[in-house]
Amino acid sequence: MADIADGLLDGTFDSSTGEYLGEGDGYPRTHQYERSEPSTSQRVRGVTKWLEKNNIPKKDWRDLMNRFLIEEQPHLNMNNYNMDRNKMSHISGFCFNKFTNWIKEN
Repeated sequence: MADIADGLLDGTFDSSTGEYLGEGDGYPRTHQYERSEPSTSQRVRGVTKWLEKNNIPKKDWRDLMNRFLIEEQPHLNMNNYNMDRNKMSHISGFCFNKFTNWIKEN
């Protein structure tokens, strides 16, 4: 049951119908109605909720995001990601599952 709840929260399953949508992006999704891309705030909330749910201390978030982006996304110009919300938005939008797996391994 917890896996289904996690899937609804991270967007793996449709938040309205429960239908499998594919790998989630860190925020609830639905195909019940047309919706534009999630806002930066929605993406940030998705990453924040995942970090909180997995009991990652808030004081460690910045270091973890920086290490992940440097190790796993070396092509990024980190000058464009100087704010934590920009890092969270990128992680949620482009590499959320890779980030969650990386955290579990480290």
